Amino acid sequence: KYQLDLVRDITQRKTQEAALVESEVRYRRLFEAAQDGILILDAETGAIVDVNPFLLRMLGFTHEQLAGQKVWELGFFKDIVANQANFRELQEQEYIRYDDRPLETVDGRRIDVEFVSNVYLVDHQKVVQCNIRDITERKHSERALRQSEDLLRTLIDSTPDWIFIKDRRHRYVLVNQGYADCLGRMPADVVGLNDLELGFPEAQVKGDPDRGINGFWNDDLEVMTSGQPRVIAEDPATVNGQLRLLHTFKAPVRDVTGNVMGVIGICRDITAVRAAAVEVRKLSRAVEQSPASV
Repeated sequence: KYQLDLVRDITQRKTQEAALVESEVRYRRLFEAAQDGILILDAETGAIVDVNPFLLRMLGFTHEQLAGQKVWELGFFKDIVANQANFRELQEQEYIRYDDRPLETVDGRRIDVEFVSNVYLVDHQKVVQCNIRDITERKHSERALRQSEDLLRTLIDSTPDWIFIKDRRHRYVLVNQGYADCLGRMPADVVGLNDLELGFPEAQVKGDPDRGINGFWNDDLEVMTSGQPRVIAEDPATVNGQLRLLHTFKAPVRDVTGNVMGVIGICRDITAVRAAAVEVRKLSRAVEQSPASV
């Protein structure tokens, strides 16, 4: 029985050792292949224990240049772990995250990174693992997107036409400054509201029940259902108590998969143009009916 128990103990120990070796190999492969920088520090001394190839390539250092160095003595970490006190804070909190910090490469180039550190035990000894992700390109893309959005906003706010986007529930997602001005509001105050909440009457023109909110929403629904744009050549609307005549273009707004998620509208106030056309016709008729001059 003693020999059988001994065999079992040895077998169990060998199985555990094999599992540990397999786990260490698997971790090493992940460490070497990771597409984020990984830095392993001694939690007591702050010395660099290990660094993965991705971080070396990211910063341009060699393993020999970093191994054994105190993390606060490395100039490129000055905005994260500037001194030993910073490292003690990291050690005591056991988890620290910075969403946006600069690092400096060996050739002086600045990159922006996300930095996450965790403290955990390895063989009863505390280590600090720092995961470092290069977000430089993402930040460039974000800045380019903001610039593009600013340019687009400037463009739509500069046009005299009224521009708006509504979602499928007829709530405004975007309005330009011209449309907000005609409503006597700021653009941000219009977003999230519908025509009824903005005070538009259900029927804008007496005796014409197809216009007003019912007409507006029917137009929106037709565009969103058909997926086709629509032009309303002479669209009557009461704005600030005055009847205006609008030339309105509406088209579906689609998401990245092609599904219709709302409607965009562009309205041009043609009241003055139509009034001028009427006056021209009156003048033409008057000229036609007047005696021919000798």
